[in-house]
Amino acid sequence: MRKHCLDCVIKHLSQAQVTYIESRMGYPSHIYLTIGHLAEASEEAFGADEDLALELRQYRMVLMKDHSTEIPFLELCEKVQNIIEENGCGNCKEASKDFRKKLSAKRDEKERKNTGT
Repeated sequence: MRKHCLDCVIKHLSQAQVTYIESRMGYPSHIYLTIGHLAEASEEAFGADEDLALELRQYRMVLMKDHSTEIPFLELCEKVQNIIEENGCGNCKEASKDFRKKLSAKRDEKERKNTGT
């Protein structure tokens, strides 16, 4: 299981807001995408701040029952940003470093195969 990432919580909340707005601008089925992004945000938050994760889950559960529910996306993003400033992000920087190492190793291997070395 990978670790949480609070930057990813902000990413999912931002995506949720985009699909939420779309659901009110002629694409009502986009509300289901909003619900999915809220679920992702809650999952990402769980390892860092259980209260935040539960709050996001509560918004999702209410939205599932009443698609007209207003969600304070910007306030939630600011709340997450405050947690990041106080406690750090979580795993995102380490995960990014690992990804770059793997990508570099794959590139080196491909280059060796192409040059025959």
